[in-house]
Amino acid sequence: MRLGGKAMSQDQNLTMVAAERDAVMLRVDYPERSSRIFALLGIFGIKYIMVVPHWIVMFFVTIAVSLVIYVSYWIVLIFGRYPKGLFNFVVSAERWNIRITSWLFGWSDSYPPFGQRETVDYQVLYPERCSRLWSFLGVFFFIKLILLIPHMLVLSVLSTAALLANYFGYWAVLVLGRYPRGMFEFGVGISRWNARSYAWFYGLTDSYPRFGGID
Repeated sequence: MRLGGKAMSQDQNLTMVAAERDAVMLRVDYPERSSRIFALLGIFGIKYIMVVPHWIVMFFVTIAVSLVIYVSYWIVLIFGRYPKGLFNFVVSAERWNIRITSWLFGWSDSYPPFGQRETVDYQVLYPERCSRLWSFLGVFFFIKLILLIPHMLVLSVLSTAALLANYFGYWAVLVLGRYPRGMFEFGVGISRWNARSYAWFYGLTDSYPRFGGID
């Protein structure tokens, strides 16, 4: 399998997963210092307004991604492999969404551009062959959704906890000038688990997401 996109750099302050058996890698650089201004904007919800332009574009991108995923399931069912161009499109859209979330939650002070950014990266190993069985279940979306319910239930609870931790994290940044490492790791970990779950549902990997996959 090949890693789509650019090569990922190594850094001691890197929060990263690179296990091939998971196929999905989410990296967020831990900031030694964070912006108090952005933290203040986060406390009062102004950051949500600032990402509206991204959300508007992402609305249409998400529609396109949904169509691409469904078409790709049929292609895999027939040919046994995911078209590389469609695969890269879905991965890029998910990477963009993760960068928006990372800035919104204060894990990065870099406002998400409509392009690349080094502090947050998301990669998925491109599979040379894909499971026709998973694709068949993907054609009928509700079957894969049913299989994903255990993860969705746990992640819904953890995501609520992450939102609460994020709010206190903003206050910590406002007072101390840095995001608490534990809260950072917890939030990024939940995002990583969520990314692995979606990658499986999207058909980007045949590896069913493991529980507790936050490391």
